[in-house]
Amino acid sequence: MIEKQEVLKIAELSKLKIEESKIDKIQKDLSQILEYVSDLKKLDTDNIPEMSHSVTIKNVEREDIPSKYNGDNLIEEKQDEYLVVKKILKDE
Repeated sequence: MIEKQEVLKIAELSKLKIEESKIDKIQKDLSQILEYVSDLKKLDTDNIPEMSHSVTIKNVEREDIPSKYNGDNLIEEKQDEYLVVKKILKDE
């Protein structure tokens, strides 16, 4: 089990303030975490492939079909060779 002084040192290094009443619980929790990590180190993972995510995720993509958009809903009128479009930004 991790010692009380080690818990206090960890708290000091991580700039955490721990109430005296919670030190025993933190001591127990940290000991369980370290024990679990120790158990994980014992596992044989030589034949297990590395992965970046535990669930296989596939991106759902749609087919990219080129199309023309003429902007008819924005065009208000034509002036000479230019198109006058609706104002879409508000004055601030």
